[in-house]
Amino acid sequence: MNSYQYDVSSGIWIEGCPAGDGVWMDKGEVLKIHQHLQDAAKDLPPEKMQALITQLKQIEIDEQKKEDAALDELFEHHNKNFPLWHAMDGVMRFLYHAINHISNKINQMEEKL
Repeated sequence: MNSYQYDVSSGIWIEGCPAGDGVWMDKGEVLKIHQHLQDAAKDLPPEKMQALITQLKQIEIDEQKKEDAALDELFEHHNKNFPLWHAMDGVMRFLYHAINHISNKINQMEEKL
C-alpha cells in the first residue's frame, strides 16, 4: 500500500493500492476532502463549476456502469452453472443493491460523527 497526498495544499494523505485496486481513507478524511473542495470551489467561475459538476456526474455514471457490468458477469457465470441461482437472479440483484445502499448510508452517517 502506498500513501498519496490528495492535493499539495490540502495536507490530506490517502492510502492506495499500487495496482489500482482501491483507495483507503482514515475516518474524517472524506469530510476534509469535501471541505477542501468547497474552499477551492469558492474561487471558480459559475461556468467552470457547472462543467465540474457535469464531469463528476459522468464519472459517477461510468463507475455505476462498470459495477453493473461486473455484476452482470458474475450473475451470468452463476446462472450458467447453478440453476437455482438463475431462478433467484432478480432477488440477488435487489439484495446486492439494497446492501450497497445501506452501506453507503451508514458511511455517510459515520462521516457526520
